[in-house]
Amino acid sequence: MNNLGRILRVYAKPRIFLWQASVGTATAKRAKLSGSKKDTLPKSKAKSEPKDTLPKSKAKSEPKDTLPKSKAKSGPKETLPKTKAKRESKDTLPKSEAKSEPEGTLPKSEGESEDALPKSEGESEDTLSKSETKSESKDESVKDSKKKTSAASVSAHLNADGTRTSVWLMKSEPHTFSIDDLINSNNSTSQWEGVRSHEAKNLMKHSMKIGDQVLFYHSNTKEPGIVGLAKIAKESYPDHTAFDPKSDYFDSKSDKDEPRWFMVDVQFVRRLKRTLTLKELQEYKDKELKDMKLLNRGRLSVQPVSNTEMEFIMELENKDVATE
Repeated sequence: MNNLGRILRVYAKPRIFLWQASVGTATAKRAKLSGSKKDTLPKSKAKSEPKDTLPKSKAKSEPKDTLPKSKAKSGPKETLPKTKAKRESKDTLPKSEAKSEPEGTLPKSEGESEDALPKSEGESEDTLSKSETKSESKDESVKDSKKKTSAASVSAHLNADGTRTSVWLMKSEPHTFSIDDLINSNNSTSQWEGVRSHEAKNLMKHSMKIGDQVLFYHSNTKEPGIVGLAKIAKESYPDHTAFDPKSDYFDSKSDKDEPRWFMVDVQFVRRLKRTLTLKELQEYKDKELKDMKLLNRGRLSVQPVSNTEMEFIMELENKDVATE
């Protein structure tokens, strides 16, 4: 055993030594490598500081990452208190409601409208009744005025004895329609159209009757005067010449449904023995013919003539002939 141990010691000792040496060199190398790595790490870190040293990169990229500065620059957009303060005019509903009370204060308007509806209905009924009464009163007044005008046209031309005026002086220009034209008309009867005086129209419309006598008067001539006698053959009816655009008496305001102008038919009776000129008639202006319309209102184309005036004119015709 002792020899075996000696042999093993002798034989194994160099090997153990070699193994320890190899292990020592390996550990030494590892130590060196580990040491070199530990020593080189700070350098590598120092070299890679631009990537790993976050504080510097953060410092360089502060405009992007440092929110306080960006907020400070974009303060007007992100400073919510100021924007709220600016938007108070839009968000402060009480003020806008106070300004737009007619639209916003719906309860009052609704309440007033609901409450006012009965009144408005009542008022509308009252106003309708008033308007109806007014329209009725207008219609009645129009009817009354028509009655009055018709009555006035009759009553204003009464004779002295209270009888209705039945004699009319009617003027016509001889170059337009003369006594000869009336004689040459069919049955010596013609329409008396073209009267555009409301007063003359009303006399024909309301006062003239069939059989009334007519003094045919030539006007607008060298010797104007009464030249003949005629009579009313047909009472008033609408003047058709007012509807004819080709007629000289056309009136665009006249309507067939509501005509403005009327005419009568006149039939020839006889010529006077002589013409009673206007100049001759004026000699009696302050005497027997003092009230005659021809001498006081010469421009009226249709005029009433009283019975006394008619009698004097007939006497005047015969008197002058007798003297001659």
